[in-house]
Amino acid sequence: MIDIYKKRREKLINEIKDHSMVLLFSGEHLIATSDQNYPFIINKNFFYLTGLDVSEATLLLVKIDQEIYEYLFIEEFNELREKWTGKMLRPNEATEISGIRNILYSSQIDSKIDELIATKSSYGEVNHVYIDHKHKFLCASQTHEELVTYLKRKGKKGLEIIDVYPLLIRQRMVKDDHELELIKKSIKLTNNALKMVLDNLRPGLHEYQIRAMFEYVIRGKNAEIAFDTIVASGPNATILHHVDLSNRLRDGQLVLLDCGASIDKYKADISRTYPVNGVFNPLQKQIYEIVLAANKAVINFIRPGRTIAELQAFTQEFFKARLEEEKLLKEGEEVKQYYYHNVSHHLGLDTHDPALHDIPLEEGNVITVEPGLYFAKYGIGIRIEDDILVTKNGATNLSAEIKKEINEIETLIAKK
Repeated sequence: MIDIYKKRREKLINEIKDHSMVLLFSGEHLIATSDQNYPFIINKNFFYLTGLDVSEATLLLVKIDQEIYEYLFIEEFNELREKWTGKMLRPNEATEISGIRNILYSSQIDSKIDELIATKSSYGEVNHVYIDHKHKFLCASQTHEELVTYLKRKGKKGLEIIDVYPLLIRQRMVKDDHELELIKKSIKLTNNALKMVLDNLRPGLHEYQIRAMFEYVIRGKNAEIAFDTIVASGPNATILHHVDLSNRLRDGQLVLLDCGASIDKYKADISRTYPVNGVFNPLQKQIYEIVLAANKAVINFIRPGRTIAELQAFTQEFFKARLEEEKLLKEGEEVKQYYYHNVSHHLGLDTHDPALHDIPLEEGNVITVEPGLYFAKYGIGIRIEDDILVTKNGATNLSAEIKKEINEIETLIAKK
């Protein structure tokens, strides 16, 4: 594991200018109430380079005359705090996980920065400082804006402040074997949780009970929920981010789940739509088959060199043709009335993994394909979402084992 993080840092260092340093902050605990914090969410860029899931830590990378220096700043041991909130990261543990040998305490970071950006430094000149403009940075209680001001004030005239975000995101867009393995594991666990839902699906249950079933399986494997699980029955499925899960599932309705597991921070993002009573009625079946055909067509359309914008345009044209053919798009109506979201996004450490969207797809990208149609007048919303690996000549459906054919779904529900 250490080698993975070392290689990622090396790749970033090769991309930055000489006589530079990189600063990345892990994030902080945010206070929810007087005696409780919100769950801590790591800066994924920091995690990607270190493997550490710890708050109040800073990564410092230095490149001068092609010599590389790595430093990690962590919180100093506090016996009382450890009694209240659990074991704190020790320097030797930080090294074992990240492979970084120079472990210092957060109280030392200002002096180290001052030393590096001074006009005369024992390291040599630092002319460029890369920081993550997309994430809040705290360093010795400095806000992001204060840090920039501090660097400009302390550094020599002409010190350049550069956003490291595009370099890191470009790197994160192509998944390595370790990342792919974790995504596959998350998809497999998501599939198991959806099987639990199908085994128990019936009229009379509430949406929140379906969510509880799904999340029970995920939590039972000591994994995390990738994002707030969406369970939307009947007309609620026409609301893309339906959050009030109090509705009762009714006989004859469909229920849409948009859900995923997260293992070691790597996400699955799957959508499936099921008939509550186990059988699609004719109209539901008609619309479902259009969405399913779009799902398959977009997956087949994917290849390196194409952009997500092209996938979206392809989906819109596909739906227009099929809806007109099926007499579901009346004269004067537009596709956007029934399909009003994007068909794809990148997937990885984040459900909507950051990406540079003007860059064409390339081998190693992992993206979603999630066409959907939403007819409020019929109380029908259908989305079918798979997780796709872009390959050398096309695409591989990583979630192919999660059933989506009508006969497969009806058979699985009938077997319960």
